[in-house]
Amino acid sequence: MAGSTRTSFFTVQSVLVALVMSQAVDDDNTTCRGIAMVARKRILKLTVVLLGLISVLVHFAEGQDDCNILSTSELGQSPIEIIESVAETSPQGTLIDTLTFSAASINGLTLEYINNDPSDDATLLNPTSTSIVNGNLQLVLSAAGAVRVQERDGPGGVQQFSLTLRCRVNSNGHVVFHPIRVSVSDINDNRPIFTPANPAPTSISELIAVGTTVLRASATDRDIGASGNVQFFVQDNPSDPLADDFFEIPLPAQGFITLKTAVNYEAADNTDHQYLLVVTAEDQGTTQLTATQTFTINILDEDDLPPAFNPCVRASLSDPCNPVTYTGQVTSGVNSGAVSDVNPEPVNAFDQDRDLQQADQTDIKYAIVEGSPSTYADKFQIDENTGIVSVRQTINRVDAASFTLKIRAYQEDNPFRLATADMMITVNPSGNERPAFDQSNYVGYVFENAPTGTTVRDSSSAQTPLKIMLSDPDVLDGSPAVTIDVTTQPAGNDDKFSVTQGSSTREWYVLANGALDAETTNQYTLTITARETSGTNPQSSNPSVVTINIQDVNDNTPVFNGGTAGSSANPLTGAVSIPVADGTSVALTPGSPQCSDTDTGSTFSYSIDRVINGADNLFNINQNTGEITVASGAGLTDGTVYTVVIVCSDGLNERQGYVDITVTGTQNRRPTFPLQQYSTRLGEEAPVNGPVTAVTGSPQCSDTDTGSTFTYSIDRVINGADNLFNINQNTGEVTVASGAGLTDGTVYTVVIVCSDGLNGEITVRNQLDYERTPSYTLQVLATDNGSPPTTATATVQVDLTNGNDNSPTFTSPANPNQPIEIAEGGQNGDPVQSVQAIDADGTGSAGITYSLLRGGDKFAINPTTGQLTRRAPLDRDDQREIPITVQAQDSGGRIALLDLTIQLSDINNKPPVFQDNEFARRPLSPPNAEYIVNVDENELAMSIIDLEAADPDVGASVQYTRDSVTPTTGETLFTVNENTGVLSTTGPLDYEDVTPARYIVVILAEDMAQAAPHLNTRTSTATVTVNIQDKNDFPPTFDGTPYSFTVREDAAIGMSIGQLQASDADNPQPQFTYSTYTDPAVQNSDAAAAMFAVDPMTGDVVTRRNLASDYANINQFPLLVRVSDEGPPVMSSTGTVTIEVTERGSANAVSFTQSQFTGTVAENAQAGTTVAFTRGIDISPSRSNVDYTIGFFTNNPCNLRRHHRLLQGCPPCQPERSPDTGDHTGTGLREHQTVPPDPPSFTLRNLWYHRP
Repeated sequence: MAGSTRTSFFTVQSVLVALVMSQAVDDDNTTCRGIAMVARKRILKLTVVLLGLISVLVHFAEGQDDCNILSTSELGQSPIEIIESVAETSPQGTLIDTLTFSAASINGLTLEYINNDPSDDATLLNPTSTSIVNGNLQLVLSAAGAVRVQERDGPGGVQQFSLTLRCRVNSNGHVVFHPIRVSVSDINDNRPIFTPANPAPTSISELIAVGTTVLRASATDRDIGASGNVQFFVQDNPSDPLADDFFEIPLPAQGFITLKTAVNYEAADNTDHQYLLVVTAEDQGTTQLTATQTFTINILDEDDLPPAFNPCVRASLSDPCNPVTYTGQVTSGVNSGAVSDVNPEPVNAFDQDRDLQQADQTDIKYAIVEGSPSTYADKFQIDENTGIVSVRQTINRVDAASFTLKIRAYQEDNPFRLATADMMITVNPSGNERPAFDQSNYVGYVFENAPTGTTVRDSSSAQTPLKIMLSDPDVLDGSPAVTIDVTTQPAGNDDKFSVTQGSSTREWYVLANGALDAETTNQYTLTITARETSGTNPQSSNPSVVTINIQDVNDNTPVFNGGTAGSSANPLTGAVSIPVADGTSVALTPGSPQCSDTDTGSTFSYSIDRVINGADNLFNINQNTGEITVASGAGLTDGTVYTVVIVCSDGLNERQGYVDITVTGTQNRRPTFPLQQYSTRLGEEAPVNGPVTAVTGSPQCSDTDTGSTFTYSIDRVINGADNLFNINQNTGEVTVASGAGLTDGTVYTVVIVCSDGLNGEITVRNQLDYERTPSYTLQVLATDNGSPPTTATATVQVDLTNGNDNSPTFTSPANPNQPIEIAEGGQNGDPVQSVQAIDADGTGSAGITYSLLRGGDKFAINPTTGQLTRRAPLDRDDQREIPITVQAQDSGGRIALLDLTIQLSDINNKPPVFQDNEFARRPLSPPNAEYIVNVDENELAMSIIDLEAADPDVGASVQYTRDSVTPTTGETLFTVNENTGVLSTTGPLDYEDVTPARYIVVILAEDMAQAAPHLNTRTSTATVTVNIQDKNDFPPTFDGTPYSFTVREDAAIGMSIGQLQASDADNPQPQFTYSTYTDPAVQNSDAAAAMFAVDPMTGDVVTRRNLASDYANINQFPLLVRVSDEGPPVMSSTGTVTIEVTERGSANAVSFTQSQFTGTVAENAQAGTTVAFTRGIDISPSRSNVDYTIGFFTNNPCNLRRHHRLLQGCPPCQPERSPDTGDHTGTGLREHQTVPPDPPSFTLRNLWYHRP
């Protein structure tokens, strides 16, 4: 820079010399050369001065360049302004920056600091040899400076200080000043500080809604930026571990503490009704610093619990009081007085909300709501204030020995807050009552021969005992203070029966004590009398009669009539000639056996016990008639006498008889077969016991005897067991025996026996199997029944044919008992499982057709491949396991069945379904629902409905949110618990705030679990209509007050001079009661009440006295009036009617009933629309009709009907629009276009009335 300065200097010097020389030339040309010489001298002097000055400036500038700072950490706007920064809490000696100067050596400079503020001692170290490092100046914090920056935000701390660096060039004394600004940067070294340091306890209602702000935590932090940004969090308090369960800070930056879970003043785990909530304040610096504060939150008791009866005994502090049962006593015959000996203490209840504020406390009332027997309401009453139960009507122990009452205790201000207790009242005897039977005549039944102690029954067929009921108010149950005397007819039979007590003295039974024989006596009559055996004045009952019928039993053995079928020494006799046909009746002498006995209604059956000299199956006997016949196939022996032992039975007792039957005739020739060799073909599927038909016929045999019949039997089977085949003994038909184990390839030779007299039929004894044995050879033996018997033999060849005798067998799935699991849903045609079957008849799986016998509505099966598929999407919630039955049928029609179970696994494919409850509007429309609830206005925050939405899917997680409230003014009035679906109000509702008085609240239930990919919606909607129930919270108000009526002094008594009208915000069509009252502070109000009255129903003000004679000196009366509604509670308002009494001759004989009438009309109303009703009356004695005319009306003219008092619009009423405000104006009143506070109105300035 020095070089450039010199160059500039020589340039200036050259210019100046040139100017001087030029000036000299010019001067030579002037005519005034003398003057030019003087000027030239002066210019030369000036030039010399300027050149010296420039040399000095150049020299000075060269010295200033040495003080220039070439580098520093940060420069300000000016190249020589130095901006530095040092962190607070920096110690002495902290290096702030290093400055490099333009001087060749810093030793040629003198550096010092100058304080800008003389009071500021926060200086940097003066430059010394220790501050010069490598030819550069180091800015180092001094001791004083370190003290000042320790706390930039604390007392005495600084956020910035400034000073000036003075630089002097030693060679020429030139000085340069460099401003230095040092800012103290903040570090996070201050903890948050709560304000206030000791917060006062906060009290909240136990009914406060979840989400309500309880209080706000506040704290300050002296640090700046993030280090001074404080957030708040709830911490666990070991001294009160429950506090953080009930409160939370949802917005940490704001510090609002809200209710997280509903609190309960009566909670068992919080008996001091207080929570100590620890809140941490945390700044957001790099190294976060915290502070804690404990907030005391007291819970206030509210009226949320019903009363409870004393004594209150709880299983634990958190449990409700155990049910209480009171006992008491009354005496039979009393008709008044309190129930005595009430235990465990007199009936009384207390409000479980024990610590309510005085204004919230209420009385407990009592009532009897139920009882038994049904006469309880006539017999007892309870004092609603004291709970004393007393008798209200005569009590007779005959009617009831005890009563059970259900007593209700409820709050007077809320009958729905209630508790109940039972009261057991015992009716004690009076000591002067007669016992009495419940009937004058009883009928009983008992069987003859009944053992001693048998109870007489009340029916001939039933087994219920005959119960004799005895009532005696003087006898306590279970006490043996009464006995029953018995006399029996026919006479002499008193020992036959006795009467014994049952479980109490009210219950008696008749016992049979001796042998009873219906054939001797079938009925007894007992006369019974009850007699007290204790007490001071024992009483007896009137007698009752018990008729006992003896029922006959079968206790006599039958006998054969007329000696028939007598003993073995005197039998019946008969004869049979052989041959004889099956079923031939045996003629007996003297006839078929008949028997009888002396029991009533006996029936008899006949049977053969045995046959002497022969087989027991030779003869049959008809069980009803006793007729004896020859049995089928009976082999009767010629010349034999058969003794048949027969039995006659009446069902219980039996008698034996004997019949001798003689057989005559002879046959004894050998049987013969027509053929010796028979053959047939038989299918292996031939049924067991089915016939084996030979090609040339079944085995047949014959003999030369006349009329021979033959029987066939199998003697043995060669190459096999004898039980492989059966043969029909009559036809010779051979069959395979049941369970025959026939061997494949084996030829069986069956030896058949033909017996004279029958044809031989061979039948199948066991199931045949072509695959095991394709043919059999049978040897048949025929034996006749001659004496001695003769025989013949024949051979039968049976060849089997292969048949379809094997059903298909399923081979897949391998384990059919294991359920087949598939996911629910799916589409039509989705594969499920493949089934396969084979046929052992040689076709394998070919020719097998598959079908579904069960489950075909949900699944289909390929008839050829056996592949199971879905027919439609499946729903696990409808049916978790679906049983199906698969049929496999071979070409021959044989089938096999396979039962499978399809088990559906769940997927999340269902939205939540709102459940039915008492508030639901039916029919339901699942999954959505509509509910209607009624809520009283002015009630504190409360739960109004539990909106439960059930999700049938496994693992579903339902969350509830409030979607909308209509109208939107109710948005803040309702809240829903996101976990339980309980819809609550956040505070009182006002019936008058919304028209109609209801809110429509829409609640969404959303399944928050992972949904199935194809699911469109997981949300259901509940629409809750909350109807606000009006309470009487507004008093009625007079319309058009103050009233001013006029009446002439000669008005008749009882004449109406005007009418009061009122309205009530609680009821659009109320029923009011009007009345008058007086006030000493209102002059003449007593006189007005004496002169005038108000009709309580219509509100008409009428005269009640002669106005001319009474209070003649008063012409204006202030009548004080009151209007009351029906309540409850009854509310009222007051007003004043000014009544002016005019003289008899006054022309003003017509008066309006009100000084002002108000009507309402909609804009664009058509002509003829009724606007208001007016009323005028003639106060003169003539009481003429009143005509009405309009005197003046602002804006639109209207019409007043003559005689009808109807104010009607003529043209359509259109309020005018103000050009400047855009408001509708009638008579100075405005209707704003947005939400008008009042409707537009028009004022009828004058309304005239007159008599026609």
